[in-house]
Amino acid sequence: MPWIPLIGNHDTWPYSKEWEHPSADGDAYFGEIFGPMLRASKYISDYPNVAAWDPYHGFNQTPQNIEITINLGNTDAVIFGGDFNTRMHALLGEKGNLGQAELNKFPGGAVDWLRRRLQADRPRNVSIAFLAQH
Repeated sequence: MPWIPLIGNHDTWPYSKEWEHPSADGDAYFGEIFGPMLRASKYISDYPNVAAWDPYHGFNQTPQNIEITINLGNTDAVIFGGDFNTRMHALLGEKGNLGQAELNKFPGGAVDWLRRRLQADRPRNVSIAFLAQH
């Protein structure tokens, strides 16, 4: 069965019980590990995996935005998996990031990517769905 990994909030800031990475750069690791498979997949129609400056948090993100296209005979199904995971550190001495979504509304972020992909030329008989990987 084909499968496509999507980044979630526990993936963006690497940590374990004993250790925590100093920054929320798990998205870059995700791209290193899964990027080759995603680029080779016949189902992935867009996977930029490019670092972008996040002015709200003051560091680069590598948003893991993924567009999946599946041909269903006389129509295509397009599924958007935007990286709306926060990069804000957890509160009260906890490790990792907060368990919440964020729009990541900056050039190269999830909202910017999704706008561009929704404006792409597509056949009239396409079905569109959105996945939230939080």
